[in-house]
Amino acid sequence: MRAGKIIMIVAGGLLILFGLGMGMGAAAASAASSHQDREGFFTLPREIYQVDSHALTLPDLEVGMGVRAEDSVGTAVVRGESAGSSGDLFMGVGPSRDVERYLQDVSYSELRDVRFSPFDVSYREYQGASEPLPPGDQDFWAAQASGTGVQELSWNLQTGDWTVVVMNADGAAPVAADLQAGFRAGWLGPLATGLWIGAVFLVCAGAALLVGGIVLLRRTPPRPAPGYGQGYGAQYPGAYTGSDYGGPDNAWPPYGQPGGPYQPGQYPRGPSGPGQYPVQSPPPASPPPSSPPPASPPPSDADPPA
Repeated sequence: MRAGKIIMIVAGGLLILFGLGMGMGAAAASAASSHQDREGFFTLPREIYQVDSHALTLPDLEVGMGVRAEDSVGTAVVRGESAGSSGDLFMGVGPSRDVERYLQDVSYSELRDVRFSPFDVSYREYQGASEPLPPGDQDFWAAQASGTGVQELSWNLQTGDWTVVVMNADGAAPVAADLQAGFRAGWLGPLATGLWIGAVFLVCAGAALLVGGIVLLRRTPPRPAPGYGQGYGAQYPGAYTGSDYGGPDNAWPPYGQPGGPYQPGQYPRGPSGPGQYPVQSPPPASPPPSSPPPASPPPSDADPPA
C-alpha cells in the first residue's frame, strides 16, 4: 500500500537523524578520550595553592546512587607536594559530614573558583580559633596520602558526598602546596566504540528504508480511473448508472450496439485521426410528400387544333 511505503520513507529519515546524532556523541567521546594522559587521566595544569589557614578543601564531590568503589566507574586523583616550610604534606578524601565535623571551629579555606590562563584562584574563608588534630590520626578517610616529595591520592568514586582536604601533616598553618587534579573514566573508550557502532547501524538501516520506500513508491502503478457508470455507486449512493435509469427495461444498450447512442462508423475521422470516434450512418431522409402533377392548361382558342 502507498501508506506503508510513505511510512518506510519517514522511518528511514528518522533513523538517519538519530544515527547522525549518535555519531556526534561518538566523536565527542573519542575526542575526550584522546585528551587523556598515558595513565588514562584528564588532568588540570599544575599550580601552587597557598592559604593562611590550617587546611585547603576542594568543592564537595557528589556521587549518585548505585556507584560502588569496586566497579571502578571513575577514579579521582590528586598529585602534590609541599611548597611551604613544612616538609610533609597530607591529602585525604572523606565523607563531607565527617570533614565538616573535623574542621569545626578551625580556620580553613574552601576553593571556590580557579582559572589557568592566566592562573587566578579565589577562596571562601571559614574562621575558627581551634588547632586541628593531626589529620593522619583520623579514621574517617576513604583514601589518604602523606609524606615528603610528590604524593598521589587516588580514589575510586562511590555513592555519597565527599570532600578532598589538603593540609600540612602536623595540621599547622599556613598551607602551600603544588597541586594537580585529574580524573579517569575507564568507560569512556568503550562508550565511544559502542556509539560508533550504533551510529553506523542506524544510518545504514535508515538509508535502506529510505531508498526502499522511494523505489517502491515509484514502481506503484497509477490507480485506473473508474469507467462510466462503474465504481461511483459504492462511493456515492444513488449515483447514476445506465441500468438504474428507469429500471432494467429502460437501460441504454451497450456502447456501439444497435440502438445505442453511438454506432460504428458515425464519424469517419476524429480530431486526432481516423477511427477516433465510431461512425454512425445518418438515418435516411424521408422523401417529401408527393404532390399531384400540375394540371394541364385549358386549350386556347388561338391554338390550332392538333
